[in-house]
Amino acid sequence: MRRTRTQPDGPSVEIEIKPRPWVRFWARHIDITIACVLLAFIILVTSPREMPMDRLGYEGAIFEAIFLWIFLEAFLLATIGTTPGKALLNVAVRTSGGARLSGVQALSRSARVWFFGLGAGLLGLFTGIVAHGRLRTKGKASWDEKLALTVSHTRVGTLRILATVGVFVALFAILTVVTATAASNQRGNYGTGVASAPAESNPKAPSGTRNLSGIWRGVDQVRTYQLTIQETAIGDVTGYAEYANPDGTIDQRSVKGSRQGTGVIMQLALRAGNAGTPWTFSGVLDNDNVLSGHWSVGDMMLAAVTFRRQ
Repeated sequence: MRRTRTQPDGPSVEIEIKPRPWVRFWARHIDITIACVLLAFIILVTSPREMPMDRLGYEGAIFEAIFLWIFLEAFLLATIGTTPGKALLNVAVRTSGGARLSGVQALSRSARVWFFGLGAGLLGLFTGIVAHGRLRTKGKASWDEKLALTVSHTRVGTLRILATVGVFVALFAILTVVTATAASNQRGNYGTGVASAPAESNPKAPSGTRNLSGIWRGVDQVRTYQLTIQETAIGDVTGYAEYANPDGTIDQRSVKGSRQGTGVIMQLALRAGNAGTPWTFSGVLDNDNVLSGHWSVGDMMLAAVTFRRQ
């Protein structure tokens, strides 16, 4: 169905009421990607060491961005009547009388889309299929029908399609830069320790080498770390790491690892939000009681750290 509508601030345009689920899909995903970029900037500015660096962290950040978009979208619909994605792909949401949504209507619609359309960020594939089928067969999404709202479209030309592709490329490039910046800032943010005290109890260690039990201290470009470790007779290492943050607070994290000869691998437990990928220290213990190595997270190598016995 096509209608001619006079815009409040412009000439009359021909609009299409016929549902276009894929146009709506891409408009929403532009908006969600923008929300991800905004969230990434917030994390980078306020707490860069909390930037997710693994799949579990990314999924959690996307969930947060989708939830954040409820309120941003509601604000935009109630104030300027559109969102970046909708404006780019010529999607309009209005009341049955053609008016802009009120704040309550906009918030109610965004919350319903989040729950029934995006599956609360958890069941999006299932709820998306259901919403797509309903839109194709009944012509309206459940949330628009419930609130007596109308979604209309004007023509999306080649230039807008190319612009949409360009926007996606630009947004993902920004996300990549922000993530890389946060990773650079995180280098040296976490330390762990390996310690040594005389003991010939480790059968994996070569003759004359020392056990790792004890207290070690290491310094990188950001923090000072103190590691309190115990090594068992079978080469397992457990303990904890303490380090001072730039704001003066002290963090304590558990440490676990193992030793094969002079080689040491240890992992530092992270806070619950980043538990999917612990930071790993790989190093070598020399004859002067110096443990030299580097930190990595996943496949990304981070700061070099040297620990010395106290």
